[in-house]
Amino acid sequence: MRELPQRKPKRLKGYDYSQNGAYFVTVCAKNGAEIFSRIIVGDGLARPECPDFPARPDCPDCPAYPIVELTDIGEQIRQIINYINQRYDNAFIDKFVIMPNHIHLILVINGCNETGRTGQSLAPGPAGRASPAPTVGNIIGGLKSGVSRNIGFSPWQRCFHDHIIRDESDYRRVAEYIEQNPAKWAKDRFYDRFER
Repeated sequence: MRELPQRKPKRLKGYDYSQNGAYFVTVCAKNGAEIFSRIIVGDGLARPECPDFPARPDCPDCPAYPIVELTDIGEQIRQIINYINQRYDNAFIDKFVIMPNHIHLILVINGCNETGRTGQSLAPGPAGRASPAPTVGNIIGGLKSGVSRNIGFSPWQRCFHDHIIRDESDYRRVAEYIEQNPAKWAKDRFYDRFER
């Protein structure tokens, strides 16, 4: 009998994904379907061949920045992200972009907030106790299942990609990548290159 190829593990072996830190996460649509948003690049908006590409939203001399127009599914994603930011007292999504067939986000887990509580979510667990510290997998799983429940089917690829952000410089690089992702849509590795 022929052995099937082994799936490569996505998480870093032995790493505690509930510990304090920032995580760059990418979650893709099933089969690369462009169902989350539409990138509008009209007259005067940056294109890959533009010498000022990628346009920066904070630069008055750059061409106008592309517009991300959310679909109904994309709007559900945005609402669940907002819910995550309200639900946990020790985790939040700091930056995100909802692209046509994937989302990028920076998830921050911080075991202590301004009230001094640590490792607890705002949602009560059994017998009214606070839930234990969330992991990256718990939060992304909640995002995916919340959207799926709200729309009546799962639009998601099975897994997600993550990168542990190691320092301030890495954080700035990832944040800039997220901000500029709509302007780079035509060059994105998840971009569907078929005729539109």
